[in-house]
Amino acid sequence: MKRSGDDHVFEGDFHLTLPIVSEFADQFGSRFIQQKLETVTTEEKDTVFNEIMPQAYSLMTNVFGKYVLQKFFEHGSATQIRELAE
Repeated sequence: MKRSGDDHVFEGDFHLTLPIVSEFADQFGSRFIQQKLETVTTEEKDTVFNEIMPQAYSLMTNVFGKYVLQKFFEHGSATQIRELAE
């Protein structure tokens, strides 16, 4: 993944961002993942979801991680949304 110019556009393969949780520590990584969650396949969302669920509470309180979780409420499956809400 590379940053392109001052507009912080990301280029790169979504698969290369795993382990995904480490990306939340940085504003640009969080934005990259948020953007990708809008367009990735169901299988890719499942991969990300399965990785973040064990750490969901700490991500909810993370300044950048909370926005990724919010994207799951917008773009996740009904099951994923229910699990996050619990």
